Amino acid sequence: MVTENNNTELFLAGLDAQETTDIARYEYPTGKLPIRYLGLPLMHRKLRISEYEPLLQKLANTFRSWAVKMLSYAGRLQLISTVINGTVNFWMTTFLLPKGCLKKIESMCSRFL
Repeated sequence: MVTENNNTELFLAGLDAQETTDIARYEYPTGKLPIRYLGLPLMHRKLRISEYEPLLQKLANTFRSWAVKMLSYAGRLQLISTVINGTVNFWMTTFLLPKGCLKKIESMCSRFL
């Protein structure tokens, strides 16, 4: 019994024509890049600086939500070192962040601190 799952797409890479034909028998819809997976944009090319905007926007929203709280210097430093660095490290496991992006992140951290 085949069930329809709208959340499933198949992405093919590095297959020859016979392998592609064999896989097509399963009738899964073929996905196209770019997509977002676990919050990261996945593409077949290097990201442009403008495509790092979701990361910068997420960090800016996080800083905005923290700004209204009465946090000590040590509390702010702890949030930066855990939450912000964790988010940036997650992106850096997949992408080389450009210097301009890193400078913007450092600037946001400095302003918050």
